[in-house]
Amino acid sequence: TLMDFDCGTQRDECEKVTSADHSQYDAGNNVSVRVDGSETVFEDTIISNGENNPTSVVLDEEQKNISVSLVFEGKSSFTLGMGNFARWPRNILFAGICNVQWPEIETPAPTPVPTPAPTPSPTEAPTSTPNPTPSPTCPLHLISGDCSVSCDCASSPNYPSNYGAQEVCEIGLQSPSTLDVTDFNTEIFLDTLTVNGGEYSGTDGPDGVEARGQIVWSSDGANEEKGWNICAVLPTPVPTAAPTPSPVPPIVVEEGP
Repeated sequence: TLMDFDCGTQRDECEKVTSADHSQYDAGNNVSVRVDGSETVFEDTIISNGENNPTSVVLDEEQKNISVSLVFEGKSSFTLGMGNFARWPRNILFAGICNVQWPEIETPAPTPVPTPAPTPSPTEAPTSTPNPTPSPTCPLHLISGDCSVSCDCASSPNYPSNYGAQEVCEIGLQSPSTLDVTDFNTEIFLDTLTVNGGEYSGTDGPDGVEARGQIVWSSDGANEEKGWNICAVLPTPVPTAAPTPSPVPPIVVEEGP
């Protein structure tokens, strides 16, 4: 439903709506309707202000006379052309899918509000002891950069193909871990893997080094190589010894008189 077809001043053109997708329409007495090719054109014919803007879905006679009701039957979408030819903003009000209350349409009776069913009292769930959260098992995690990290192993960007120039990445450790180097080939002295403050390059990787803190990879601007792949081995926890039972004193049998 389109409402408020009027203009604030006399002009040849003011408010205009075009539609080609509707199946039928009803127009008020003060709305001009004409056919232009495949489109129907709806235009204002009166000068008015905003006193006739509706405050209810049940329109009075004045409001119905400047309204248009369009029906789009069997349509999943439709297009309306809308034009304002005044020198200031004008409103054409939309009511969406609505009963515009034309004379042949009866006002629908209000839908009764259903009585809500009583809400049953909630049954308290039995109290259960929450399971302790398991400690993380992945020793490595990526902090920044394009290195590849998969739980306990890490590799240079693009490994096993050559890494790129001007790369930097940081890898964090969950706890001190011994490194197992499965492959290591970088530009010597210039493309380095830093572990515990020591720089490793060429084919000399940090195999067997217990890493603490962050592992940092950096490459310069030329001579990229295959790169590296390392894994972290978490230390095996020492099993907790069972407590030693207290000694039981010997039983003394006393003879009676």
